[in-house]
Amino acid sequence: MRVIVDLQLADFEALTKHVLAKPDAGARNNFGTVPKIGLWVCIVVVLVVLLQLGVLSRPTLLVALGGIVVFGAIFWLFFRQALSRSMPGDSGVILGSHTYEFTDDAIRDSSRNAESIVRWHAVRSIDETDDHIFVMVDRNAAFIVPKRDLPSESDQQSLRDLVADRVAGAA
Repeated sequence: MRVIVDLQLADFEALTKHVLAKPDAGARNNFGTVPKIGLWVCIVVVLVVLLQLGVLSRPTLLVALGGIVVFGAIFWLFFRQALSRSMPGDSGVILGSHTYEFTDDAIRDSSRNAESIVRWHAVRSIDETDDHIFVMVDRNAAFIVPKRDLPSESDQQSLRDLVADRVAGAA
């Protein structure tokens, strides 16, 4: 099966968002959104309890809460900056037109600046969102297939079936 895709920055961002949202028990430093929010709520509750017990004064509590807000904002800004630096450039090997050839032994990717071959035993899974099919080859790497480049549902299902058969056969 041959699939021609035109990868745009939004497609790579969709993969990044998918990877960050996907729970992966083997991932290092995987601390999901709900535990993060729970941690912040616990900190605020502890501060309020300390205020009620008279351990903290109201001005001290306001300084502590202000510090939490400032720390959170700085962390968020650094995270966004690091994330934007990790995005691919227009003249690299990720964005632009790619031809994926799904053969019996491997997936071949040809683009203007690069060619690669990934054997089926290296494919971890096929993941899907509303707008993309991701043929995952690592925790944070995939062949990205925007559904706009595979507009018919039958073509999308053919790709799903082909990858699922090969991944199951390679296991």
